[in-house]
Amino acid sequence: MPERWEGDERGHGVGDASRLRPGAEELVAAMALPDWVAEQPEVHLSPHLRGWLAHHDVFALEDARSDESGAYIIELSWQGRLGDLGGLRAAAFELLGQVAETATYVRQRRDEDRVLFEAATGMGGHDSPFAPHGHVIVLDVRGAL
Repeated sequence: MPERWEGDERGHGVGDASRLRPGAEELVAAMALPDWVAEQPEVHLSPHLRGWLAHHDVFALEDARSDESGAYIIELSWQGRLGDLGGLRAAAFELLGQVAETATYVRQRRDEDRVLFEAATGMGGHDSPFAPHGHVIVLDVRGAL
């Protein structure tokens, strides 16, 4: 039996997450809309992210910029305990929470000497009075591994 985590004795879960599919599919569909990613993350997102970073010492901001697709790339140095991926993940989610809209997807990836948190966050017609729009944010964190 393949273990799902260290010490797993069951090898399988207790249910599925199909109740979340409609909302997830709504976000995925919105992400595919042309021009869904909002412009100027430096204006709309940066003040909230920098405000959180100024009051928390777990990250040092190295750089922040938009790429050609409109994604906001934030380069950070981890100031927490080396190898504490749980603490890193918790801090990354708290930071992303400063700009999260009503629907958010986050994917954590390891890439050699860094950890990436790729996030899409936005709102659609059902949960907002505004037109569907969103943001793509990539936290590029070094010094955690």
